[in-house]
This record gives sequence, structure tokens and C-alpha cells, in this order.
Amino acid sequence: CGRSHIPQIYPVTGLASVLANQEFAGASKIMLYEGQASRGLKQALMQSTKQSYVLFIGPEGGFSSTEVALCQERGTSIVTMGPRIM
Repeated sequence: CGRSHIPQIYPVTGLASVLANQEFAGASKIMLYEGQASRGLKQALMQSTKQSYVLFIGPEGGFSSTEVALCQERGTSIVTMGPRIM
């Protein structure tokens, strides 16, 4: 893709563990969720002043309402990518 910086990809781990990880404390956390219609990914990125991001991309079948609620409680921005589900 021509990027000069390759993003770091971490091993699969539980959602609560990632949200509690102090390594990500200064990052902007964003969850892609098809149930959110009012705010898009582009808006969240433009409004953020952070230099690093943690992006939550759901599994096949999507996130559960419990997972979405947990992220909201921990300050994660819940956003949509539009009307289509990939």
C-alpha cells in the first residue's frame, strides 16, 4: 500500500482486557457498529485530537449489545461506516 509506517497488530484477546490495557490509555478508541446511525467514522477521526487509535472491528455476526455497552461505558466512540454491513 506504500505506507511508511506499518501499524502494529496485537494478538486476539478479550474485549474487556483491551479496554483495560494501560498501553492504550492515551489512544482514541473507536468501535465500528452497524447499530449506530448518528455518527460516522470520518466524523470521529476528524474530531479526535489523539495521535493513536484502537479500532474495534466486529466478528462475523457483529458485536453483542453487551459488548457495545461495555465500550460505551469505557469511553469508546461508537460509529458507523454507513448503511451497508460488510
